[in-house]
Amino acid sequence: MRYNNVVLGNAPLNPAVQVEAGAPGKLEVYIKGTNEKIADTAITVKKNETSAFRVAYIPELGIKGWLNTKPVGEDSAALVFFNKIGDFYTAHPSVDLYIFVLDYTTFQRVETGIVIHNFEKTGLSAPVVLPYYHDRASYQTYVYSVKFKDNATGQFITYPPRNRDYFNFDIGVERGTHIVSLTSAAGIIDVQGIDL
Repeated sequence: MRYNNVVLGNAPLNPAVQVEAGAPGKLEVYIKGTNEKIADTAITVKKNETSAFRVAYIPELGIKGWLNTKPVGEDSAALVFFNKIGDFYTAHPSVDLYIFVLDYTTFQRVETGIVIHNFEKTGLSAPVVLPYYHDRASYQTYVYSVKFKDNATGQFITYPPRNRDYFNFDIGVERGTHIVSLTSAAGIIDVQGIDL
């Protein structure tokens, strides 16, 4: 970590690290022992305040940069969708991503009301906060699903090879952030989760 080209230390930084308050500066994150920059930003630290920044570097998934996360309450988790399904958009150039939850009473998928419009233009989505536990006593967790709606047809898209219009994803952390990585090959979507 560097601030105005001065090395502050390795991430995570010691809470005792201090910089001049009220003066604009540049915060940079590099891969340890190299000059390969992961992220940078202009900041002005306010007097008597603590600033927190989150950065992710997962080269296997192409994730490199600042994470826009927000505080997560008890019994919730924040999801960040990472869109790497490029070849999928050949057949469906404009899609909206809908999040559904399984209703344990009816065993039907129910819309949560959360939609990421024009998902094809999204690289790393803004965080979406969802409840984590369904029944705290039995630790029954919510089962979430994602469906894509083709904006040209208005229909939810069916995926090979199972010929269904949804895929499930797990939330692995409570009160934390979880990256849901979506990749595709030959039109088949694969979902992987990463807990932060």
